[in-house]
Amino acid sequence: MWVVLGKRVAGKYDPITCTLWSFIFAAILVLPLVIPQVIAFGPLSAWLALPWQAWAGLLFMTLFSSTFAYLGYLWVLRFVEASQLTAFSYIMPVAATVLSIAFLGELGARSELSGGVLALFGVYWVESARGK
Repeated sequence: MWVVLGKRVAGKYDPITCTLWSFIFAAILVLPLVIPQVIAFGPLSAWLALPWQAWAGLLFMTLFSSTFAYLGYLWVLRFVEASQLTAFSYIMPVAATVLSIAFLGELGARSELSGGVLALFGVYWVESARGK
């Protein structure tokens, strides 16, 4: 549903505006769940005691996994069909698995590899039928 609604909005507004408002509305929805967790974690000294790697990981996820990903997604959505972009989103888990095997030395299980092949075949099948 988000893709279809996003397609309508992406044609009217730039990706930065769309991403900003998406994050604001998401923050409002999640805030009731986050506040008790923040209180349960403890005082400010507990937050300051977190290692720099935790803060760097949070910054990395905020910038790359969320902000830049949404900006790119909404920018591409301006130029392609919503269904086409959705089909390509099935490549992301396959790419993450391949990158983790290549760069992190993870061992891919047969089920992961066969699932990745099936996902790639499914995207190919859907997209090749679109061209006909």
